[in-house]
Amino acid sequence: MKETDERLRNKIAGLFKCDEAELYRSLGEPPTLPRRVRRPLYSYLGDLDSRRRTSPASELRQARLNRAEGHKRAANDLRRFAENEIDGDRRARLQDAAEMNDSIAETLYSLATELQADVPTAYENRVECEERIREIELEHRELTNTLRDLRPNMRGWVSEKLIELEAQLENLRAKLEELKNEEWVVVERTRPDWVALEDAKRLVAEADGRAKFNALVPDIRTRLCAQWHACEQVKKYEDEAALTMAIGDVLMTLSSTLPVATLAVLVVKIGVKKFCNCPS
Repeated sequence: MKETDERLRNKIAGLFKCDEAELYRSLGEPPTLPRRVRRPLYSYLGDLDSRRRTSPASELRQARLNRAEGHKRAANDLRRFAENEIDGDRRARLQDAAEMNDSIAETLYSLATELQADVPTAYENRVECEERIREIELEHRELTNTLRDLRPNMRGWVSEKLIELEAQLENLRAKLEELKNEEWVVVERTRPDWVALEDAKRLVAEADGRAKFNALVPDIRTRLCAQWHACEQVKKYEDEAALTMAIGDVLMTLSSTLPVATLAVLVVKIGVKKFCNCPS
């Protein structure tokens, strides 16, 4: 393997700390399920652009339609994975997440097509208030610097303006605390939905990773079990890391872009004798 032994041993040690599900998730990458973003789930129901009130209505409508299509694709992917899922609990969670994505898509379609007031979300109100505070603070600093260079008889208007800005800042900061509390309430209310979506994303990634691994199993067995004679070779290794490194070297010949170290750890976690159907 191309990496140094010490670096590879450290990587393998880290991989062994993961359970099999985590390893499969690292191999999978569902292409259309929404990835986690900094904004919380409920912001999907409004417009993610905090400057939306200055954007043309046609652009906002199209942006919402695009996001609705993304959630529709996610719902379809989730249902497809649910159909192939044997575990009943996993299947139910995937189906619930699919319905949730459908609901979000329908809301976005409605916002994009119906003539209605464009009500900002709690998140957007908070962001807008913070942006306004930054603008006023900047204006206050600039006026303060200007005041130092003015003649005494010209300072009156600037001083009055500074007092006015300070009053605005005081009011905005009080409003910001109210908006933060409002946002926190909404976040807490929608947290179960967000957790469910994240859980669904992990399930899809795991299912995708398992499918990729299973597709390679025949090729891995040919190289590892038939050609390398793993049932005999495994007796030479008492250390899991050394065994994994040896298996990794064997799997380097695979024509796959999947990380060899992860594949090797998975084989060891499954059990080489079990994987190769070694005689007891």
